[in-house]
Amino acid sequence: MNSETNQILMIFQEVFEELLNFKNINGELSYQKDFDAESIKHIILSKLDRGCLSPSPNIIILEPGADEAIYRRLIKGRKKWPKLRSHLGQ
Repeated sequence: MNSETNQILMIFQEVFEELLNFKNINGELSYQKDFDAESIKHIILSKLDRGCLSPSPNIIILEPGADEAIYRRLIKGRKKWPKLRSHLGQ
């Protein structure tokens, strides 16, 4: 593993330790349970240098030829997904 991977794994570990907040009270191990996957995701993403990890655009460029069949199906999908805008490359 390279240093960047190690750094990201350390961030994951820190986030989980922070959220779980382990405590030993009179020999009893206690920890927090009031978080979910969405909160974990938001905390981790806020600590990462997003760089190329930013959300990808919802754009797919189809080329003429075999992709034309996909394009035709996407046109039919507009009823289900009204914000869908399909364009076929020239």
